[in-house]
Amino acid sequence: MPYQYTFTSSGDGDYLVDTAGETLEKFKLVYRADDDTWKLADADAVATMLSIGLTLSAIGEGMKGKILLKGYVADSTWAWTRGGSSGIIYASTTAGELTQTVPSGIGDAVQPVANAFSATSLWFDPAASSLLGTSIGRGTASITSGNTTVTVTHGLSGTPSSVVVTPQDEVKGRDFWVHTVGAATFVIEISQVDLVDAHGFYWVGVV
Repeated sequence: MPYQYTFTSSGDGDYLVDTAGETLEKFKLVYRADDDTWKLADADAVATMLSIGLTLSAIGEGMKGKILLKGYVADSTWAWTRGGSSGIIYASTTAGELTQTVPSGIGDAVQPVANAFSATSLWFDPAASSLLGTSIGRGTASITSGNTTVTVTHGLSGTPSSVVVTPQDEVKGRDFWVHTVGAATFVIEISQVDLVDAHGFYWVGVV
């Protein structure tokens, strides 16, 4: 039987009481470590991801405390942007922190963990979208005059499951696509055999 959540300033949700593997402050993102303790999650240290908890109080190393798994939580010092996708909150590249800026460094984990419910509160549910992507790379590339393809070295730690390409400047109606995604490279190609001008592209790849 499902039970109703109640939105209150003190918060409401599902939590467990468990052991901290390091000193943890209040409202810090944490992951379940291989020693069966909770430690700070860090989006640019993939071994510490995915995050599945948020501390509800400060917890000393080796001590037990409350870890939120799903529910509402509020803090008067927060100032979240809210409204649909604008309200998404991610694991940060600063260990333990929440952010509304998508991590964009090569090798960063991209994990939405919450959504802004109001300016000073959020709905925490990291399991709902934890499989969005675990590694991201980005960059620019250019197809030069006299050529229709460019091979790009993506620099990702694994073979991309997808690569998105956006024109950096006018492509004048020509079709373009990405193919031959490999262990280290992918190819951008334009369907114009007599290309006489250069075209730049932004690209993003996700493992």
